[in-house]
Amino acid sequence: MTAFAKIIEGRACKVHTFSLKITSFRTQKQSQMEALQTQGQALIAERQRAIDEINAKIDDAERRLATMRSKVSLKYQELGQLIKAQEAKAAHEEEEEDDNNDIQEIIESNKKEIESCREQNKIEIKSLMEEYMARTKAAEKWAREHIEVLKHEKEEELSALEEELKQARKDYQKSASSSTVNLNKVREQSMKASKEHKKRIKYLQEQISSRLAQSRSEVRDIKAKINETLSTIEMRELEHQISLHKLEDEMSEREKCYNEYLNALNSQYSAAKKHIERSMESAVYQAQAAASVQKRLERFHEKQLQISRSDKEKLRQSVGATKTQSNITIQQTSDIAAKVQEIKRQYEDTERDDMIILDQINELETENKQLEAELKQLQVKVYGEPEEEN
Repeated sequence: MTAFAKIIEGRACKVHTFSLKITSFRTQKQSQMEALQTQGQALIAERQRAIDEINAKIDDAERRLATMRSKVSLKYQELGQLIKAQEAKAAHEEEEEDDNNDIQEIIESNKKEIESCREQNKIEIKSLMEEYMARTKAAEKWAREHIEVLKHEKEEELSALEEELKQARKDYQKSASSSTVNLNKVREQSMKASKEHKKRIKYLQEQISSRLAQSRSEVRDIKAKINETLSTIEMRELEHQISLHKLEDEMSEREKCYNEYLNALNSQYSAAKKHIERSMESAVYQAQAAASVQKRLERFHEKQLQISRSDKEKLRQSVGATKTQSNITIQQTSDIAAKVQEIKRQYEDTERDDMIILDQINELETENKQLEAELKQLQVKVYGEPEEEN
């Protein structure tokens, strides 16, 4: 790099630095102006608050004045009523003049009170307005003084920056006049550099054209591969759709067969359930009948035992009471023994009948258990799990 280029670069750096200072100064000035605007808005807001306070005081005074007026109007009404009453009595009373004097005194007193309230309200309103004007003037004065001070400071800073800019321009002009001698050399060097740059640009353009042609060829190949891939994807998607339709048809056919098989199983289950329910009802009926027969046999046995006990008791009584009749006939004794044997035989027959009935009951219970097991197995086949027994 030549000395002239270095000088130019140094001056450019100075100009750039100076422009940065100018930009910073403008930014700072803008921020200060924004701060002044903010302060002005704060002053305006403060003045508005003072105005609002004064307006509130004025409203309060007006409310008090309205209250006083309402009180005065009420007093006027009372006085009017009192005057009417006194005028009605004036024709028949001797103290009419004294009463009129009292009424006049009351009226005068009320008028004085009203005037006093008015004067007091005027004084308060006047003092509030004076206070408001004083605050407003003070705020405006302070704002003007503050703005003048800031303006003076910024003008001084601006003048200093302008002087610095003038000095920088003078330095730049001096350096430019001193460097004109080396300008031709710089031009020659720049021409050589320009030629070299043109050659380099031409070479780069040729390289770019070659790369573009190669990239176009690659793009064509990629497009062909993409089209081939898309056609393959479409074919596979079509095959997938065909397979999917076949699977759906097969699924619907299997579902139809399964529904038919399930309906058949449900029919078998319903028939078996009805058969088992009828068998269980028959078994329950037989068990109830067996229990009834057993109860009847028990009652019959009890009755026969009572008869035998009665006969035995009668035999004892007859033996004890008739010792003299010890020569009872063998026929009577044999009859009694025969009756006893008959009763014993009937009792044994009843026990055998009871055993037979109990065996039948056990067989019915076993058959019921088998039927319940078959019912559970059928439920497992149809529904996959047995029904819960309540």
